[in-house]
Amino acid sequence: MNAWRLWGQLSAGLLIAAVGVLPATADELIFYPTDDAMIDEYAPNWNTGDKTYMTIRNTGNGPWEKSGVLRFDISSIPPGTPIPSATLNLYYYSWGDNYPGGRPLRCRRITSDWDEDSVTWNTRPTWASEITDQVNEPGSYQWMEWDVTDDVQAFVNGDEVDFGWVIRDETYWGGANIPRTSFHSKEYNELIPYLEVVPEPGTLGLLLLGSLVILSRRR
Repeated sequence: MNAWRLWGQLSAGLLIAAVGVLPATADELIFYPTDDAMIDEYAPNWNTGDKTYMTIRNTGNGPWEKSGVLRFDISSIPPGTPIPSATLNLYYYSWGDNYPGGRPLRCRRITSDWDEDSVTWNTRPTWASEITDQVNEPGSYQWMEWDVTDDVQAFVNGDEVDFGWVIRDETYWGGANIPRTSFHSKEYNELIPYLEVVPEPGTLGLLLLGSLVILSRRR
C-alpha cells in the first residue's frame, strides 16, 4: 500500500468526525444536500422544501415548468484544491403523463442565493446562461449523473459563489400531457441526491488538516 493511500485511509475516519464529510473511497468525497426543493411555475407561491421528491417538467405551452434546485456545503475543501472530477447524482424513480425516456435534462449553475425553506417559483434564484451538463433520461429507473467538475473547481478556487445547481427540462413539448420526471429529495432519507468530488490524488490528507482546524475553531 503506497503512503498516500494509507494516509487517505487513516484520515477518512477522522474527516467524518471533524466535519461530517463521507469519503466514498480513500480519494473520493461524498456531500449530501443542505437544501433541495422543486419550483413550480403553475403554483408559483408553493414552497416544497419539505417534500420527498423533485419533479422536472418542461413548460410546454405554459405555465407548466417544474424544476429542481439543490445546493451543497463543500467549504471543507481547502481553497485551490485541484478537482479532476465532480458529479451531481440524483435517483430517477418515477415518471408521469408521457414517457420521458431520451429527453435531455440540463444542469445549470445557480448564480444567486436561496434556501429550501422559502424558495418558490416567484422567489426562484437566477442561473447561468451556460449549460453545465446535459444528460438524456434513461429507459429505466436508476441514478442519473451530471458532470459538474468545472463548477466545483470554480467554487473551490473562489472564482464563483457556490449556490448549487438547477435541473431543468428545456426541450419544448408542444402537446398535452408533458412528460414528468421525478427524483428523490434529501427528505426521502434513502437514494437521496449526492455530490461526489474527487480531489487530486494525495490531497485528502490536506483536506483533513484543514478540517481539523475548522473543528478546533468550533470548539
